Amino acid sequence: MTEKIVLTTTASFFTTVEETGLKDEFANHGIKVVLCDDFQQPFPNEQVFAIVAGHTPKGQMVYVGPREATLFPNLKIVTPFGLGINHIDTGGLRLLGIEVKTLPDFSKRAVAELAIAFVFTLARRLVQQTRAMQGMEWKRQDGVDLFGKTLGIIGLGNIGKEVAKIGKGVGMRVMANDVIYDDEFMGTWD
Repeated sequence: MTEKIVLTTTASFFTTVEETGLKDEFANHGIKVVLCDDFQQPFPNEQVFAIVAGHTPKGQMVYVGPREATLFPNLKIVTPFGLGINHIDTGGLRLLGIEVKTLPDFSKRAVAELAIAFVFTLARRLVQQTRAMQGMEWKRQDGVDLFGKTLGIIGLGNIGKEVAKIGKGVGMRVMANDVIYDDEFMGTWD
């Protein structure tokens, strides 16, 4: 069996593959994940069947369109690492018969953790404390305890639900609003 390759531009993809259990699934199907941020690769192009495009380890966003796709004759799927697809020419790729898929569950936890990190940053005045310490001074900064505070969430999609879970875990009172009421999720709160 010829090895298949999933090409990723984002090193974080490896962590996500490990956390989601996809690493074993990939191995069982003869799929290898290769990090390549410039599409200059030391492997046969015909083995690449999927590209996961996002930021490179240097922080640059990798664009994928028809020109890049023609490098890989057996390319079937292109997906962003994350939620945005403005760096993927969806129309041009579809004209070539390449499916563009989003994976909304793939980075939901990471995005939710970042959102909660921002809540902590504001509540504990971390930016001001960091600046003071960089200036070689120690200033006591009063912050706000999050335990018992209300966290308001607008939109209970994949990320909103993760933010709600983390907020609840921190001891916050969670209030949320969405155009679609999710009975199953909301029933888990009490």
